[in-house]
Formats: sequence, C-alpha cells, structure tokens
Amino acid sequence: YYLRIFPRLMGINFGKHNNFIIEKSRQYGRLFNNNHDNGLAAYHFGVQYEWGIVVDQSYQDAAAWYAKSAKLGNTEALKALEKAADQGHADAQYKLGVMFYKGRGVKQNYTQAIKWFENAANQGHIDAQYNLGEAYFLGAVYNKGEDYKAKAFRWYFRAAKQKHADAQYK
Repeated sequence: YYLRIFPRLMGINFGKHNNFIIEKSRQYGRLFNNNHDNGLAAYHFGVQYEWGIVVDQSYQDAAAWYAKSAKLGNTEALKALEKAADQGHADAQYKLGVMFYKGRGVKQNYTQAIKWFENAANQGHIDAQYNLGEAYFLGAVYNKGEDYKAKAFRWYFRAAKQKHADAQYK
C-alpha cells in the first residue's frame, strides 16, 4: 500500500539485491499496516524515502517517517532525524521541535524545542513559525527582561504572511 512501483518496472536494477529489497519493503509494509505502533517498520520507510529505494526519493517524507519511528522509541530514527536537522533540513528541524515540545519519543525540553523551531522558522517553515509564536505566547520559555508577547507576534505575523490560517486569526 505504501509502495508505488517496483524498481524492475521502472527499469532500476539493484543487481542481486533487487528481489531482497522488494521483499523487505513488502514485509515492512505489512508490518506497519498490521501494527501502526511499529517503530522499526516506520524507520525502514524513512530509509527508503531518504535513499529512494522502491519509492521516489523525498527527504521530507523520510523526515516524517523518522519522526514517527522516533516517537515510538526507535533511537536509530532519532539519530537519523537529528542528522538531517543538523544538515539544515527545515522539515526535520520542525519535527524535532515538535517532539521536544510535546515530549514525544524524547524527554520534553522547551529549550531544545525553541532551538529547532527557530532553525526551521528562519528558513521560512510556516508551521515552525506558527509554533514558535505559540511557544512564546504561552510562555514555554522565559528569560527575564524579554518581551515574549512581542516575539510571539513577530512569529505569528511571519506565518500569517504565508497564509497560515491560525496565525492570521491571532
């Protein structure tokens, strides 16, 4: 169900590993379809999207699967997501921010959440901009002497300029 088309049909040849890759993809697909809480299957979907194995290469989809796997406690997926975030992938940075903000798959840490949201938001990631506004508005972090409502407004404004409906409402 997650597999679009097999490499043989696309003319891609992984040599003697072709059938093995296809069968592993099918196994992980069945595993995930039968149990959506399977972190290992979600991790392998991330690997497939990162490298374009059996599916079209998509770093955004890879980050989503790594995040899903990491939320389920897979430490390898968390490492892969952190690596992508460190390399500047805004979607991976945003997903790490959400994980740290909500404590999903990692210990809740607002300072880390703000760091990752800011990295993604500065690259124009609309949801990171909105979530950063929310974090400041709700007081998730507090440093004496800073005007957090003004910071929240600035991030809401940036997200609203990109047509984020909730940010436009704020």
